Amino acid sequence: MDCKGLSLKSAVTRLWRQVLVTKPTLRHVALRAGVSTATVSRILNGSAAYSDETIARVKQAAADLRYRPNVVARATRTGSGRLVGALVDRRSTRATSMAPRVFWLHFVDELLDCLCEQGAGMVAVSSDRAELLQALPLDSLIVVSGQPDNSHLELARNMPTAGFGDDPAWAISVSHDYREATVDALAYLEGQGAVNPAIMTSVHEPRLSRLFTDEYCRVMSSRGKEPIQTEFGDELTLGTAFEAIMDQGADGLFVVGGVSRAVRDLMAAEQYDIPLIVQSEGLVEQYMQPPVATLSLCARRSAHLVAEALIASMDDGQRRVVRLPHAVQVPEASSEGGVAR
Repeated sequence: MDCKGLSLKSAVTRLWRQVLVTKPTLRHVALRAGVSTATVSRILNGSAAYSDETIARVKQAAADLRYRPNVVARATRTGSGRLVGALVDRRSTRATSMAPRVFWLHFVDELLDCLCEQGAGMVAVSSDRAELLQALPLDSLIVVSGQPDNSHLELARNMPTAGFGDDPAWAISVSHDYREATVDALAYLEGQGAVNPAIMTSVHEPRLSRLFTDEYCRVMSSRGKEPIQTEFGDELTLGTAFEAIMDQGADGLFVVGGVSRAVRDLMAAEQYDIPLIVQSEGLVEQYMQPPVATLSLCARRSAHLVAEALIASMDDGQRRVVRLPHAVQVPEASSEGGVAR
């Protein structure tokens, strides 16, 4: 979906509506294709008792409307079909947040599409309403939540479950590809002329900061360079942290954990002209003026990898690890930018 030219609020609202919009039904597909709902149902269930032209018209109408079969109803009624439950932390997808994590809006929507393409369906509920999934004939589960609770773990015991982090309850462990992402971020800074890139992390994102910092230090050490690192938050102000890395000779900056606007404004106020890239889970930084480069998770590719792992684990029950891919998004002045898909 193209969000260029929109304000941040408008872009997030459009993305949010894309996820929450009422789903098209068989009746909508039938009206568009000019046939009966019974004909649509039979064709989409594999019947060949119609002309090639009618079958093509129905399938095209379904594709145009992004029609998704009601797998929940089918699974409940017949016990057939694969059904994935999703527990989504509302804090991860809240459209009214000051820093909306647009990636998760894309991810949930793309995951549903990927599962439907493979003959499965998904029903998503808020992570604090896990009991709503208990009565459904689920085949697997994904927990899109920062901190799983006992109700999540109870569901996970009974089926293959994908979760973010290294919790042993997850049959499918999902996380950032920290090494590849860090290498890409540093490559961007070096491409902009940085010789001694530094990393700045937030004390309010301890796990994310630690993992990115560990990879940054490994990469710098492998190149025979001294790591330049600092953190901000609580007692250590952003200004103090920034001065600390500049005093160590930093000529490029990789920021992890947000506050990209504050860093950008501070750099402008102090007249520091060094390249900057920000680890991001959405489009927020790209709607700044002027925009900044971001290291963003790729929603479509991430959803495809997770969907494949869920389907495979439903088949063989094996444990898997999924590393989510990133993409460097640069300001439009020097590239096309856009959504990391």
